[in-house]
Amino acid sequence: NFGEPFFQNFYANINTLKNSLEAQKLFGQFKGLPAIICGAGPSLDKNIALLKSYRKKAVIFAGGSALNVLGDFGISPHFGAGIDPHKWQLSRLLFNQFFELPFFYGNRFHHESLQCIHGTKIYTSIPSYYPIVEWMEKKLGIQGESICCGSSVSTLCLEMARLIGCKPIILIGMDLAFTN
Repeated sequence: NFGEPFFQNFYANINTLKNSLEAQKLFGQFKGLPAIICGAGPSLDKNIALLKSYRKKAVIFAGGSALNVLGDFGISPHFGAGIDPHKWQLSRLLFNQFFELPFFYGNRFHHESLQCIHGTKIYTSIPSYYPIVEWMEKKLGIQGESICCGSSVSTLCLEMARLIGCKPIILIGMDLAFTN
């Protein structure tokens, strides 16, 4: 069934959602600060020294495999993110070093993976083809429009950086390539 992973994640995430910060509360709070969005492509490794020097000058976002790469180099991003509904997301999070990281997630994020996040969980309302999502958000008092962020963690990070007010936004590791 096409919708089964979505619904499993959706129902399991409802309790977590009650205790999550709504992403809209951060909109505009980082106005004018540069952001660096990290993907797991080859240019991340090439620019790691530069990234270390900008840790205190820019807001760094990472999700998925990029969290693991940054951890290997001892660089803690300011925000993590997750959007994938699949079980393999769990192993990525179990092997990263940033359990206390503030973390943006969407309504379809893998429920077991979300439990690995001990930092502030920041709920991002993303468009859904399932009317129950709108109903649930209304029942929980979540206001605001859904955020169109595509279907990848990189585009979620990019959109969140824009909405919280970061400018300019720099992409590293977005090479349209995944090594190994």
